Amino acid sequence: MNASELVEGITVPAPVTVSKSDPVLLLGALLSSWDVSSVIVTDNGKVIGAVYGYQLVAYLMSHPNREVLKRLRHPIEQVTDRLGLSQIPSVSHKESFDSILRRIAENRFGDVILTNESGLPIGILSLSQIIPCLALRKMKAALKVRDVASPLKLASEGQPLSNALRYMMRNGIRR
Repeated sequence: MNASELVEGITVPAPVTVSKSDPVLLLGALLSSWDVSSVIVTDNGKVIGAVYGYQLVAYLMSHPNREVLKRLRHPIEQVTDRLGLSQIPSVSHKESFDSILRRIAENRFGDVILTNESGLPIGILSLSQIIPCLALRKMKAALKVRDVASPLKLASEGQPLSNALRYMMRNGIRR
C-alpha cells in the first residue's frame, strides 16, 4: 500500500508554508491563525525544513527583553540556525506505507511531507491521521508503539518555564 491508497477517503491538510525570505513574524501568525503545530519553510517551492511553534517560542524567549520586535522582522533565512529548523522527511505520495512509517519513526516528530512527482509539497501526513486509517481498514502495521513513541520526560511544576523550553529544544521534545 502506498500513501495515496492509505489516505484515500480522508482529508490530508495542505501544508502551511512560508518562503525563507518571509519575516519571522509570519511564522507566528500562521501557527496561530491556522492552528497548526508547524510551518513548512521553502526555497523556490522546495522544502528546506519546518519550524514548530515551540521552536519559535524558544527563539523569542532566548532574550525576551532584547529587541523582540526587531527579531520578528528578520527574514527566516537569517535566523534558521537560531530557530532550529527541523528536517521533516519528504516522501512521494506513491511511496510504500512501510517506508512512510519507517521515516516517521526515524524522524521522531510524527510527520512526513507528501510530495507530488515534481517534489513539491502537496500535504502533511501525521501519525494522528495514519492511526485512524489503519483502524478503519483493520490493518496491522509492522512497527510497534515503541518504534514511534517518545520516552516520557517530566518537568517539576516549580521549574522555570524557560528551563523547560531549553530542555525541550536541546532534546527535540514537542510536549
